[in-house]
Amino acid sequence: KTMEPIFAMYKTQRIKNNEAFGDFCHRITNPVIEEFMATYESGSFATMRDPFGPELVTTDATVGISSELLATVQAEATARGYDEATLIDLILREALE
Repeated sequence: KTMEPIFAMYKTQRIKNNEAFGDFCHRITNPVIEEFMATYESGSFATMRDPFGPELVTTDATVGISSELLATVQAEATARGYDEATLIDLILREALE
């Protein structure tokens, strides 16, 4: 067993952005965590929405980038729990501010 299911649960079910992990586990209780772990599929955290993360961006445009750069963007977006459009939007907004 790993901690991944508990971290996935924390990602999606905490009640405020700065809720401490220990406080979350105490609030949720061990039986609820064990029930979540029983049905959790390894790796599914990547598609779980973080309620405190940025809203996903819907786009009506396409931008041409190299396949190599696209693969990097896709991997980084997945690691951060975003889709590619949202990550690119965040990067560009930060760079242009």
